[in-house]
Amino acid sequence: MGITLILISSKDVIGETAPFNGWSPEREKLAYEWSKRDGMRILDSLMSVWKSLKPLSNNRFLDEEIKRLGSEFIKDGDVWKLVFIAGYIEDARRLIGVKDSYAPNMLIRTVPFKKSSYEEYELNDGNGWTTMLLSNTAVPENKPSVVQVGETDTLFAAFEVSDCSSVCSVSHTNSCIAVKYSYDQGATWNPAFCIESASGNIKHPSITADNYRRIITVVYSYEKTPTDNDIGGFTFWAGDFTKSLSYWIDTSGDNTISPSAKYTTNLGEPSCENSWIATCSCTLQDNKLFVAATKVDSLGEASGIRVYRSEDCAATWLIVYEGPQRKGSAYMDDNQVYVAVGNYPLSSSSVCGATYGGENTIHIVYAWRNSSTEHRIEHLFTDPSKGWGSVWVSTTVFSGLFYPVSQPTIAVARTNDTANMPHFITFEIRYGPSDGDIYFIYKGSFNSSWSLGNVEKSSYDSRTPFVISDAENLACPGLKTSSSSKFHITFYHVCDPTNWLCSSSSYNGTYRVVAVVSPWDSPGMWQPEYCNGDADYTIIPPPPSYPNGGYWQDWRNIYPVVYRRGANLTTPWWLGVLWVYNDSTTNNDVYWTASDCALGSDDELSADESENAPMVMRIGKYVHIMGFKGYISVYSEDGRMLRREYIDGEKRIPLKRGVWFIKLGRKAYKVLLP
Repeated sequence: MGITLILISSKDVIGETAPFNGWSPEREKLAYEWSKRDGMRILDSLMSVWKSLKPLSNNRFLDEEIKRLGSEFIKDGDVWKLVFIAGYIEDARRLIGVKDSYAPNMLIRTVPFKKSSYEEYELNDGNGWTTMLLSNTAVPENKPSVVQVGETDTLFAAFEVSDCSSVCSVSHTNSCIAVKYSYDQGATWNPAFCIESASGNIKHPSITADNYRRIITVVYSYEKTPTDNDIGGFTFWAGDFTKSLSYWIDTSGDNTISPSAKYTTNLGEPSCENSWIATCSCTLQDNKLFVAATKVDSLGEASGIRVYRSEDCAATWLIVYEGPQRKGSAYMDDNQVYVAVGNYPLSSSSVCGATYGGENTIHIVYAWRNSSTEHRIEHLFTDPSKGWGSVWVSTTVFSGLFYPVSQPTIAVARTNDTANMPHFITFEIRYGPSDGDIYFIYKGSFNSSWSLGNVEKSSYDSRTPFVISDAENLACPGLKTSSSSKFHITFYHVCDPTNWLCSSSSYNGTYRVVAVVSPWDSPGMWQPEYCNGDADYTIIPPPPSYPNGGYWQDWRNIYPVVYRRGANLTTPWWLGVLWVYNDSTTNNDVYWTASDCALGSDDELSADESENAPMVMRIGKYVHIMGFKGYISVYSEDGRMLRREYIDGEKRIPLKRGVWFIKLGRKAYKVLLP
């Protein structure tokens, strides 16, 4: 049932995919055993247990689900109904013993960036891509996260900085979270603030947005000691960063790390569009905010996941799922949990309803190992009919794998076609320290079975894939876009000229970021991103640019976003990616690469560039530009784009000694600084 065998040179990959929602190997074994026994006696026993737990659980949705399954078993005798009841009872039993511990957070604060950290540089890439530096200090920066806010061109990014004093105005050297934003499709990035504390390290950011209110939330791990981590959050309004909330989500004393967050994508409270919560109060019609994190035991090993929900714009929090004890797979201390949003499979509407706060679904995936030799991927699902996390359907979507699994992520097609709503999970199978391949499991609709396929499998190393869907963070996609149709996957890959993903012979065995797309309804039909023609699969150019390649280690060091430049139905969706460059053995930097079409530029001439006759003069260590309105680009002698910005009138640019080329509109100027 669902067993798949794939031969990869000398490696045999044996895995079992789930045939239906709620399946697992253990539940299948239990169903077989119970099929030989008196089902009514089993039902009576289960209902007796639930009767004793029900007052402690206080969960109306779960009570209704258990009663429904019991009634259906009496009618059809399907023993799987009993198995599901037993699973829900165990979910309730685990949750009863967990105490919510959210609180206002006065320990964490925000501080401004240092001016010296504002510098951004760009590289004149190959076909279809533009790359720029988001942050380059002398200390490691990693764990980037990015989200589109609103319907068009605003982006917010967050990433971890190992020494906060290198980027922000603090005196301590603890790690912190840096937040930047772009109002022009990622063409330029501006510093917002750092989330920091002098009392401990702030790590593992996850950024998400309520697009209706334009509210942005960053959740993080707060490390008081290596064995004592809490989950915190910071929520602010895109229109005014000073309008904000700082809070704890989990200070239970349990060691919780590596959170992932997602808002549902609905219209929210009427008349509260683009409004901060103090101006227009939150209600149950507003978007829900879900956060999932890994629990770590006293031995420093992962022990399953915990899920939190807020229904009042992050003011209060409730633990809605306490997972069973499960160790990590590729990383012993982390289940690598990820949260995504999807459309509601029980409705063919435009996903804009206000019932229960809207018509979305929440999907959570994570990796775990059942034994020292068997690795798995788990999928959790909830929707409005299940009380937004009051009931969770847990499915072991992939099991029986002999090799560790790393970085599972999920995307659901944002379509209203309930009979054809593809679900797509990508993950890495890790055969060894320098040998990984990228696989996916896929199902064509909510109730269909999962199937296994591959994105890239070869003798060349591939790591940490991330999948997203067109219109992923868009409210009411059925009404607001007709151009969404694809899944986008990014990952790190060691390039070789014989590989279909790489065309250059000069990559020197370094890791490059790869981007591929697949139509929603044709999984495995891999194509390049498109921008006035096929873009390169490999979005980091070969050496001498970035000679050391990307940094995939320690997972989630790549994070894509799909966004558009306008709000028309037919406006196309473009890809941008935050990734980490291995600058040296002791330093990593965060870079941003986006489709040229997303930036509105092909690095030759932007539509906004002017054809004025400017004046370019060298004055000391500066190049002075006067009488020009439009985009200017600064190139080094070897063709590396170091700066690009829009000016209106004049600009003074500091440059080091050497030969430089200044491009203004269609004209280029050579400047020598002795």
